[in-house]
Amino acid sequence: MRISKMMLVAVALIGSMAFADQEQEYQVGLQKWTALKTSQAPACDESVDSQDVLLGHKTPVSILILHGFSQNPQAMNEYVQFFKQYNVNILIPRLAHHFDANLRGLDQANKQDWINEAQAAYESAESLGSHVVVVGYSLGGLLASRLALNPKNQPSLAALVLLSPALRLQGNVELGASVASMFSKTGNDWLKMAPPACGSATPYLSVNAGNQVVSLMRTTDPTYPATDGTAYKQIFATELDSARPVFLSVVKNDEVVDSAALERMVTPIPHNGYITFLEFENSDKTQSAHSTLTLPGVEDRTLVPNDSHTPYHKSLHIFDQMQSFLKDWVGLAPAIS
Repeated sequence: MRISKMMLVAVALIGSMAFADQEQEYQVGLQKWTALKTSQAPACDESVDSQDVLLGHKTPVSILILHGFSQNPQAMNEYVQFFKQYNVNILIPRLAHHFDANLRGLDQANKQDWINEAQAAYESAESLGSHVVVVGYSLGGLLASRLALNPKNQPSLAALVLLSPALRLQGNVELGASVASMFSKTGNDWLKMAPPACGSATPYLSVNAGNQVVSLMRTTDPTYPATDGTAYKQIFATELDSARPVFLSVVKNDEVVDSAALERMVTPIPHNGYITFLEFENSDKTQSAHSTLTLPGVEDRTLVPNDSHTPYHKSLHIFDQMQSFLKDWVGLAPAIS
């Protein structure tokens, strides 16, 4: 059958209209992202401020990376480098009041600010990509889970990557925050740490902000601290329409996040691949177990699988396992250079 010139013109017009729509959506996302950054208090240094990798056009998938408590986007740099190989738009916002020019501005943090900021960043990412993969570490993992629980986000949410998410904390962490509040001590004083400075090595551990993390956990899941029938079953339970593929990594004996409680929350592990649960031993005793997952690519660092439920046993490297997960469940493959 011969294709008429009229049909060719129509196809070209449709293609150009689709391209124009995508270009408009990209510009909207860019405007939202710029508005989010300019609404924040100035950072103590440019190197710790919000980061992005923008390709100048909408991509099939965009990546939103949320850092942890008393951290900044710099801490997630290895994940940024990992996702660059996919040629996708990447956003890494600095959570409200983290590493402000006045480091003690973190005392003014409110959980609602973090909630609003995470949602605004998600909506920016949603315009920069047809679907969104949300990566969250610690507090960022809690915020990522909240994004997944929001019905408004579910149509565009492709997958979650949760790294030691703060869904449950060790009891002594909560107790320490409460006691430090009573004695008007900072976390740095309480733990006898170096005075805070504008660098991720010596963050300001605000007790007030720490209590906001605890409050955020409790408001997200009313059954806290129980591990049965939690709100997160809406993410993890595969029989529900809201379930999404989840890559969940924890470190055994994490001194901040209760990794044993997280395992109970997702057990039994579904066999259809929605949950990829990886529990590692922290063999590098020079680093805290909780911070191990922020530097998984360091040459001398070894994460030893402990009680993992995953089809990806060919490599012990977390990035290799994540790459397989993204290929299987999101259809992402590294760009051919």
